[in-house]
Amino acid sequence: MNFNGVKTTAVVGAGNIGHGIALTLGLAGYQVRLNSTNDTSLQKGMDFVKADLDRLVGLDMTKPDFAQAALANISTTTSLEGASRD
Repeated sequence: MNFNGVKTTAVVGAGNIGHGIALTLGLAGYQVRLNSTNDTSLQKGMDFVKADLDRLVGLDMTKPDFAQAALANISTTTSLEGASRD
């Protein structure tokens, strides 16, 4: 994946689709700001991300250190301004 110089992305919504997009971008090496309306939904979204990464490691589809790097690429915010800042 290459977005012509883009290094940071924002994903609005941490549900079934949003967490998967954040995970894919994180695995591709992008910094991701996952945004949702409240901390509870962000925590659930990150729990899904972690479970998916654990599943990928368990299936030998990625290495643990690569999964940790992908997780480190994802931050969360309840602020749209925070998600869209440079």
